[in-house]
Amino acid sequence: MDIAALGDEVEAVSAFYAERHDITRTDDWLMLMLKLGEEVGELTKAYLARCGWARDRGRTEDQLRDDFRAELSDVLARVLLIMHRFNIDRRASRSHEARVKAGARGLPGRDHVELRLMEGAVATHRGRDIEAASQAR
Repeated sequence: MDIAALGDEVEAVSAFYAERHDITRTDDWLMLMLKLGEEVGELTKAYLARCGWARDRGRTEDQLRDDFRAELSDVLARVLLIMHRFNIDRRASRSHEARVKAGARGLPGRDHVELRLMEGAVATHRGRDIEAASQAR
């Protein structure tokens, strides 16, 4: 699946969710950015819990990993919705996606990081576990 198709699917899901839960959608830039900020905050919270830098609230390692992946998906979905709203050429963004992949491979302390834009899988980390990499700092 390419990024444009994924963006269209996210838009359809977002519209369905808003209708089902009686949420008024808006194209207001401030609201779009506030929602993105909210999701980034939730991603940060999930990451800190997963690394042991915040309370885990009794969640297992698997649950913490799943929480992190879910929040990362939410951030990606928000970015795709913003791109959809402002008609940003998602095909042109693919060259940036390739640079992210190439740059991530060269991060110190990481064996390999790969971003995937596929059904459900948004991020994988091969080699060292995120927790192990965090403890090495």
